[in-house]
Amino acid sequence: MLMGKLQLQCGSRSFLYKRFSWLNNQLELIDVHLLYVAGPQLAVTHPDVKILAQDDNKELTLHYAKAMFTDPEVSKFVAGLGLHWYTGDWFDEVELVSKMHSDKLLIATEACVSPGAVYDSWSRGFKYAHDIMGDLQAGVHGWVDWNLVLMVQNCTNPTEKIPCITGPNHADPVGDDAPIIVDTVLQKIHYQVPYFVIGHFSRYVQPGDVRVTCNLQGDGDSNALSCVAFLSKESKRVTVILLNSGDEEIKFNLNVTDSNLKSQNPSSISPHSIQTIVVPDDLIP
Repeated sequence: MLMGKLQLQCGSRSFLYKRFSWLNNQLELIDVHLLYVAGPQLAVTHPDVKILAQDDNKELTLHYAKAMFTDPEVSKFVAGLGLHWYTGDWFDEVELVSKMHSDKLLIATEACVSPGAVYDSWSRGFKYAHDIMGDLQAGVHGWVDWNLVLMVQNCTNPTEKIPCITGPNHADPVGDDAPIIVDTVLQKIHYQVPYFVIGHFSRYVQPGDVRVTCNLQGDGDSNALSCVAFLSKESKRVTVILLNSGDEEIKFNLNVTDSNLKSQNPSSISPHSIQTIVVPDDLIP
């Protein structure tokens, strides 16, 4: 297995901090560790491995950015920050850090829904869509799920009140949900709604694509409609991902800045749905 990124701790401020008082000074400890241990050692033995700091909830992004990027001796060892979603969106703060430190990576390194696994939960799927799209709009460079596959045993028709048990884990005896659930007793694989939501981004946004401004003019509840767009560096191909979080179908006209893509006729998106539009380069003037 090739390792490209390394994190020095996980969620210490939000979880372990409550149990170990010495983590109150964790930023100072991380600075020392980066300066004298991890940074110099990795630079020699694994120069291609990048260090991500924070690996905690997004509300702390500005806090970590000030601590990790202000001192040039520390900053040279830190490629960026890892972000979690558990205490809210914080898209404005993430975008501020993205603009202040455009040379640094921002990676969403942990997200999951709990308790337990619930089959075909659209509400859980939309939570993924909302967060991934908001993070990308704010300048985040990548998004990673906490669980790819989890196991259950002989579980049928789970609900939010009685989910399938995938745990216990450190936070919940019932466990978490995952994009793919495998029932080892019934010999079934359940591809969950988040699996297909993630696919709208991972299948169509290619490495090297550049995010561009996406403008929508739609009828109905304009606050329910959001989009994020990407332009291929190698061609003029444009990928647009749209999310309708409202209760009604919305008709819209699409305009992507930095390309000549302007829809001639209105398109539409169904209520409570995610939609991806890929326009090949030969159809863009």
